[in-house]
Amino acid sequence: MDPWLSPRNSEGKDGATLTFEDNFEPSDRLPDSVAYLSALEKRLAQLKERQSKKDLVQSLEEKHKSCMLRLVSEGSNMTFTQEDFDLDVPVNSGHPAQAWLRRVAPERQAVTVGELVELLKADQLTQILSDEANNSDSASKGIGRELAIEFSRAFAVNSVVVLLARSESGLAETRNLVINANANVKVKIYPTDLSKSDPELFLSMIQTSLRESGCSAGDFDLSLIVHNAGSVGDVSEGTSDMCDPEKWQQYFSLNLFSVACLNSQFLKVFPEGSAKQRTIVNVTSLCAIKPFKSMGYYCTGKASREMFFRVLAEENPTIDVLNYAPGPVDTDMVSEVISSTGDADIKSMFVNLKKTGTILTVDQTTRKIMEVLESGKFESGQHVDYYDE
Repeated sequence: MDPWLSPRNSEGKDGATLTFEDNFEPSDRLPDSVAYLSALEKRLAQLKERQSKKDLVQSLEEKHKSCMLRLVSEGSNMTFTQEDFDLDVPVNSGHPAQAWLRRVAPERQAVTVGELVELLKADQLTQILSDEANNSDSASKGIGRELAIEFSRAFAVNSVVVLLARSESGLAETRNLVINANANVKVKIYPTDLSKSDPELFLSMIQTSLRESGCSAGDFDLSLIVHNAGSVGDVSEGTSDMCDPEKWQQYFSLNLFSVACLNSQFLKVFPEGSAKQRTIVNVTSLCAIKPFKSMGYYCTGKASREMFFRVLAEENPTIDVLNYAPGPVDTDMVSEVISSTGDADIKSMFVNLKKTGTILTVDQTTRKIMEVLESGKFESGQHVDYYDE
């Protein structure tokens, strides 16, 4: 049974929400600074929802006004205490942030005003960190990393594997894992911001990889490209609020424009008659064919991207094109939806998937896509879901 279509959690919205928010601490250790920043961003987002920023600004503003009024009214007779201008004194129990501290970080109840100001500054970084954490970093982690490893495991001696993602450290780690899986392949990594379409750069990376590996396009039995990079978009907005052209542009730059551009350059290097078999895999989603509330950007992006590859399949009958929907997989993207969605039903659905253990692992969905490709029993351009027989 497809858990995406299962009945809503019988415990109700409130129960699901409390279950998630009261269990923020991850079950695994954060492996690196990137994961730490992702976790920090989510914590800051939760603080923002509780309006700590607003309360703190109001408190500091009131303190400033009070001090100025005393200065005007008392003039030279005015006396100050250290607390009036020292940011390093503990916050007293009446401070608006004190209740917030008791709930979020009881061990920090003796926090100073200066530290609270620094927290405020950090809170202003939330959107920047969110933009970074929102991007699924293709070959550096999650589904992308597992696909790179498992495909490479099946590749022949002297195969060339080219990995693109934003995180250089993540790519380096993936390269090591690929080599551990198959020491007979050559791995090239390129830290790349895939939200920026650069045809010349994309072409250069592919050509350079072949040249440095001492081979040409005609030397391969199989040329394969997997389009996995993408982002979920702003799930806090409903479609009636999605009116920012710049935000639309940024979303489609990563999720459609650069994908089409990279794919075009790949086909220039591997035209018809080069490799014996050419295969293109687009990692799509159920959201490409079924609407989900609060996921307007994601659904629209996935639908557009999938249709692009369906058209490509129609135009190029000698290319095998697979639109693969991996199902609900336990990745950072799911965590982002849970923490940021503006719809309680969507949040409850994903929380319930994690709570009941019916959410898929990257291993499960990777095994499925390998089976589909090995069997060859799919129509080029077809949408194939993890749950399809």
